[in-house]
Amino acid sequence: MALSPNDSYRKQLTRGFDAASNTLTYLGEQVVYYTTDYKLFKISLRKTDTTESIQVSSLNNICRIRNIWDSALGQDAMIEVEVAPAVSMCNGYVPGRALIPANTPASVMTASLPSAYAVLQQLPDLSSPQAQLFVVRDTNTKLWLYDVTQGRLIEIIGGDGAYSYFSGTTPLRTPSSTHVFVNGELRELTWSTTAATLRPSIYRVVGPGSLALIPVDARTHVLVDGLTIKRVINGTVSVAMVTLDGAKGNVVQAKAVTPTHVILEQSSSTNSLLAPSLYSVNKQDLRLQALGTTAGSGAATLGYRENTVFYKANGLIRRVNVDGSDDRLIAGSLASHTRSFYSRTVSAYSTPVLEGVLWCERAASDTTCANGRLKWLNTITMGTTVLGQFSHTTSYSTWEPLAGYDGTSSSFSSIESPLTLVSSGTPTQTGLTEMELFVAQPGAANSLQQVRPAP
Repeated sequence: MALSPNDSYRKQLTRGFDAASNTLTYLGEQVVYYTTDYKLFKISLRKTDTTESIQVSSLNNICRIRNIWDSALGQDAMIEVEVAPAVSMCNGYVPGRALIPANTPASVMTASLPSAYAVLQQLPDLSSPQAQLFVVRDTNTKLWLYDVTQGRLIEIIGGDGAYSYFSGTTPLRTPSSTHVFVNGELRELTWSTTAATLRPSIYRVVGPGSLALIPVDARTHVLVDGLTIKRVINGTVSVAMVTLDGAKGNVVQAKAVTPTHVILEQSSSTNSLLAPSLYSVNKQDLRLQALGTTAGSGAATLGYRENTVFYKANGLIRRVNVDGSDDRLIAGSLASHTRSFYSRTVSAYSTPVLEGVLWCERAASDTTCANGRLKWLNTITMGTTVLGQFSHTTSYSTWEPLAGYDGTSSSFSSIESPLTLVSSGTPTQTGLTEMELFVAQPGAANSLQQVRPAP
């Protein structure tokens, strides 16, 4: 069944949730959902399942897949699609939405939401593997509570106006409470199976600039508002605890969350020559500690293990403790195309632990990976392994390990994931460019192999 330019597809990320330890475990991308002939299909990526495509619901007016809403426990999903009254109206028409349970048989017609309604957020029930409720905005910007059958339950009290979720994968404070931003205000959203309420504002965003809400535990968040760092505890926002120096940049991003600290990077969106600055913030007292500075633009943080942060500075890989001590060099040669590998299991209140770092050790003064060595750092043993050496390849442009969850909106790679590397192109005798394909196994010496030979 061939896909046309109008079709779309998405892979479903599967996670397991352990309520006893409050941890999430990456289980892989096990299902692909796609549309063709304006219908929704799924196909399993697991060897133990059938490889045949299965139609999901009998809807035949689907324009494209909009989102996949995973359940709290990673055992089910709701597929959000855009629909139109007629398939000829998929382009140039404001589509409606439909939420389709992943296990819907092809014989069942799924209901659709009214045109131009937007699904904003799933509200899960942590005691159940199923999605529980959804927040939906209507054309008048009112917020409504919908159940999984797309039945409108009730208008959310205090739910008028624009609504934005900044929590992303942030855990809920309780099974029925979380923080949201509404019209520049931080408010608490509480709900039951039949009602929901947006409580009065507890903080107005000062901005402009960065905005982040980072969980510390079930009742505490670190709030980044512009260059100011505050703390939210049980619905109360502290006075300004830390204010960063504006001369070092106007953008602040959370790059890692350890059990005790939040790792922040401050950079400039207007001056590419201004080096990003790296900090740790103690979760308990918000004490700020400068950690390191990179040269040029781009992210510095590679990840953390226990009380150590690994980062890249001036093209070199370094490590430093979260309190700023023991800052030292790990890899003394120039590193490019650096990639971090993380543990598969992560606490609900931290990002995954760094297990390894992969990079190309550049040859001499070459600015690409031509004749460079592919190297691997195991952060558990602190041992370095040479996986192989490139020859004339000018640069490898993409990594294709398994993608997944790490809580920081970055792609996830596990130490167990085999790699596919694609070169950015090799000149041929005719002057054209041909891609080259390599495979390697993290941690396995001399495992780099060229699958597609050079011309």
